[in-house]
Amino acid sequence: MRSICKNVTVAGRRTSVRMEPIMWQCLDEICRREGRTVHEIVTLIDRLRGDGGLTAALRIFLVGYLQQAASRSPGLLSTAAAGTTAAGATAAGPRPAPHPILGMSDEAAGYNPGARRYSPAFEDAIRIFDTLDD
Repeated sequence: MRSICKNVTVAGRRTSVRMEPIMWQCLDEICRREGRTVHEIVTLIDRLRGDGGLTAALRIFLVGYLQQAASRSPGLLSTAAAGTTAAGATAAGPRPAPHPILGMSDEAAGYNPGARRYSPAFEDAIRIFDTLDD
């Protein structure tokens, strides 16, 4: 899979980031869920990353976010791995629409479009940078 290089603005300065298409899709989806721009989220990660590279920090954040969101949706990883979706009816009623990448619903990630704060999945994922220098 070929990487894609995109320009982003980090704290007011332009830089480029090279990642695989699936990583850009995940970042775009997280931005949509969190009501933030790519530039805002990349700037936050840049501030927290320490001495490591920006692209590596973005990948760590993306995986962390998906792990946190998946932990809020029991069975998500097993259904995604089996090639099925989380959509469908249950005894409790219909499930929310699945995330286009992993079958994750907005509700599973704690997405609240009316809030201007970050979701619980985002807050937990960003804490990974507190432990990287240990």
